[in-house]
Amino acid sequence: MQAFHLLGPAPFYTNSFLLISDAGHAVIIDPAAEVQEYDKILKEHNAQLTTILCTHGHYDHVGSAGTLRREHKARLYCEPVDCRGTQLLPLKTADVDSGYEEGETIAVDELKPNAFGLYHTHGNVSEWVFDYYGPYDTQKTSDPAGPESGTYRVNRGGSYIDFGKHLRSAYRSATNPADPDPNLGFRICRNAQPLDTVVATAAPFRIAMPAHPRVLVAYFSYSGNTKHAAELLSKNLGCDLFPITMKHPYQGNIYRVSQEDLYKGYRPPLVRSAPDMSRYDVILLGYPTWWATMPMPVLSFLESADMRGKIILPFSSHGGTVFGDSVSDLSKAVPGAYVGIGFEFNYSGGFRLESHLNDWLRESGIRK
Repeated sequence: MQAFHLLGPAPFYTNSFLLISDAGHAVIIDPAAEVQEYDKILKEHNAQLTTILCTHGHYDHVGSAGTLRREHKARLYCEPVDCRGTQLLPLKTADVDSGYEEGETIAVDELKPNAFGLYHTHGNVSEWVFDYYGPYDTQKTSDPAGPESGTYRVNRGGSYIDFGKHLRSAYRSATNPADPDPNLGFRICRNAQPLDTVVATAAPFRIAMPAHPRVLVAYFSYSGNTKHAAELLSKNLGCDLFPITMKHPYQGNIYRVSQEDLYKGYRPPLVRSAPDMSRYDVILLGYPTWWATMPMPVLSFLESADMRGKIILPFSSHGGTVFGDSVSDLSKAVPGAYVGIGFEFNYSGGFRLESHLNDWLRESGIRK
């Protein structure tokens, strides 16, 4: 299976995916990019487009659907309720071959098993592993178990909303077991030898909040959504506010330039390093979720500070990816800190954002 990630035109840069099976059959999910971009990949890989799946009917998700369907005689799936022939929902019922019900399986191609002889192990949900997250024993390379104790558990692989880099059994996320996530699951396995005892975890899933915590709100914001939430938090708590500001702010196509920094692992320089962290117990860390993780300026900030012993609670604005893998990446970046339950909100968060933020502060123990 080969996977290609394409982007629709400005200003939305909608995500689109082209999948090509080992048999040479192709599926497009949300055909937002230009027709010629798909045709070029299909021609280069001698693939036949058989299926087009639209997650919904908004114009920025279906731009090339009709042309690709006619050009390749592919089956087009979209919910009938989204086929209205309007400016917002341009597809018509006559343009699609079928809708699909929740939980329905659409047969596209037969998949080969992976190297372990298993089918469909990647791209469903990330799977819990009983190991604590931490460095592996370099001497034991077969089925390493990780450290004997810790705070975070491991989950492996990626879910259906993750990027291709996560869809492999070797990928490990560091996750707080107290943090619910709809993209996490587990695989029921049978031990080679049955256990007669119940194995229980003794790790503290939640850390005690100080009676009068000294709080810093630190944030990186591009469009202003995260900044607004950070200012509300700082105002309501009467605490310090620290903007994470780049010396050379992103310009041009923000999605492409930020993705380039991510792939290179680049840490952009900041206008100011982090303040003296000895003055704070808790850091409320805000950022937009980009490419399913934190923007790289946030890592620049974290690496400029001593976060050992701190409680870090993330809050994130997003366009539908929720936290992505950012909380796991945050946990890996600050191994001496405790990363607690975060707060996420869609775009600006709406008129009830302040109320929801206050609920989060009470649930986390910062506000009584």
